[in-house]
Amino acid sequence: MSKVVTVGGWHFGSSVDILAIIRPHCSVLCYTIDVARQLNVRRMLLAINKAHSKLNLDALKQKVEQTYGETVAGVFPLSEDLLQLASEGVFCVKYPEHPVSKEFAKVANQIMEG
Repeated sequence: MSKVVTVGGWHFGSSVDILAIIRPHCSVLCYTIDVARQLNVRRMLLAINKAHSKLNLDALKQKVEQTYGETVAGVFPLSEDLLQLASEGVFCVKYPEHPVSKEFAKVANQIMEG
């Protein structure tokens, strides 16, 4: 029987292959990564959400990977376009060429390569 732990709305079990964390607070992120490691998660991928457009996204990705010792699968820019859709459809289907959609595709490819 697998054990399942819930941290900040995320559910983790020992059979989880991939863990995506989208959290702005280090204490929650650090705790979540620690729990995932204790559960021997086979593959952990991090995602950075709502990254400000004035930031160097490659540098941000590198900093997070160095800080937490895990792979950052994607860096999602802050997007008012995504907010404006207001759950009235699937964003990536409606706007396949949007930078957010392209980032989702990149992350999905990494998950599939797993």
